[in-house]
Order: sequence, then C-alpha cells, then structure tokens
Amino acid sequence: MSMMYIGAGGWAYFKVPGMDSLAAYSKAFDFVEVNSTFYTTPSMEMVRSWRQRVTDNFMFSVRCHGDLTHKIPAFPNRGKL
Repeated sequence: MSMMYIGAGGWAYFKVPGMDSLAAYSKAFDFVEVNSTFYTTPSMEMVRSWRQRVTDNFMFSVRCHGDLTHKIPAFPNRGKL
C-alpha cells in the first residue's frame, strides 16, 4: 500500500509563539511543499538548515523553478503524437 503524506504549501504562516515556524510546522505535519523554489534556488546552507529543524522522517517537496515551467518552452513529445 502507498503512503500518503499530508502537509501544506509553505510554513512561514505557521506561527506558534516562541517557536521557529518550520520546527512548529513539522510537529503538526510530516510533509511540506517548498514554494520559494519556484522563485529562487536556495543555497545548500539554507537547505541544510531546513533539514536540521525537522525530524528525520519529515519530507520536503520542492517546486520546479518558474523559468522551467513558465519561460522556457518545453515540448518533449512534439512530433510523437
């Protein structure tokens, strides 16, 4: 049977007084979509800091950068239909 992960798009809005937003979010959910990667590529230092603030079983999904989805035409199957 497949696993289903429940989460939301981003954690910045997840506010708990006295807690880091990502750490607090990870206590409520086990998955998050990183929306910021649509606009910019995070540094490895930033990604490491995300990983250090969550549990080992926490899952991240990153959005494809907007240049790939909205600016660069990609038609890999054109001509094959």
